Amino acid sequence: MVYLLDRSSGQILSAQAFVDVNATEGVDLPSGALRRNRAKATHVSSTTRDVCPAWPGATGGTAQAAYAPRTGLLYLPVNRLCMDIEARAVSFMPGTPYIGANLRIKAPHDNNRRGALLAWSVVAGKPAWQADESLPIESGVLLTAGGVVFYGTLDGWFKAVDARSGKLLWQFHAASAIVGQPISFQRKDGRQYIAVLAGMGGAAGAVAQEEIDIRDATAARGYANAIHGLRPAANHGMLYIFSLP
Repeated sequence: MVYLLDRSSGQILSAQAFVDVNATEGVDLPSGALRRNRAKATHVSSTTRDVCPAWPGATGGTAQAAYAPRTGLLYLPVNRLCMDIEARAVSFMPGTPYIGANLRIKAPHDNNRRGALLAWSVVAGKPAWQADESLPIESGVLLTAGGVVFYGTLDGWFKAVDARSGKLLWQFHAASAIVGQPISFQRKDGRQYIAVLAGMGGAAGAVAQEEIDIRDATAARGYANAIHGLRPAANHGMLYIFSLP
C-alpha cells in the first residue's frame, strides 16, 4: 500500500493498495492497524490459497521507489505475485531455515504479467501509467532531473522510460539479471553518468542457480514457481556505466 502521512503530526491521511490485495481489507486510518481478512488466515497443516500479495512483498524486497515533485508521481518497482501457503509446525535448529510454512508463489489470475514499473499519482491516489513486465521487478528505480526513469529486470534488461508517459526510450541487455539500485553521478568533464550492477541475487538468486529443481513448486521458499521460464544466471556480476547525451 501507498501511505500518505501528515508530515507535522504523522497522522495517516490515506493508505491505498497499488497491487491486488486480499490478505488484508484495508487500514484503520486513526490507529494505523491493518484489517486482516479472516478468509485468508493461515492454519497449521492446512493450505490457504491465492493470498495476495506474496512473499517477499509487492515491491521486490529491498527495491527502492523514486518520487518526482515535478510530476507528483511515485515510481514503484512492482511484483504482482500471489501465493498458496501451508503453515507447518517446526522446531528451531541453528543454521537451518526457520520458516514454518510451505509456499507456492504464482502469478495472479494465471497471467504472465508478474511485474511492472508503476507510476502512482500521489494526489489522485491511483496509477497514472504502468509498464508491464513478464517477470517481477527486484531492481531499484532511478529518476533523473531530466525526466527519465531507469530500472532493471530479472531477464537482464536495463531500461529507460519517460517519467510522464512511461514510453520506452532506450534499453540495454546486460550479461545477467539486474536486482541492484541504479545510481547517477557527474565526472569532471561535466557529463552525467548512470551506473548499475548486473548479477543475480535477492529472492530470485537461489532459483536461478542450476542446482534448484524448478519442478518443485515449493523450492526456494516458493519463489521457483513464481519465475518459471527464467534461464539459469551466470555466477558473476558486472558493473555497467553509461553516459547520458
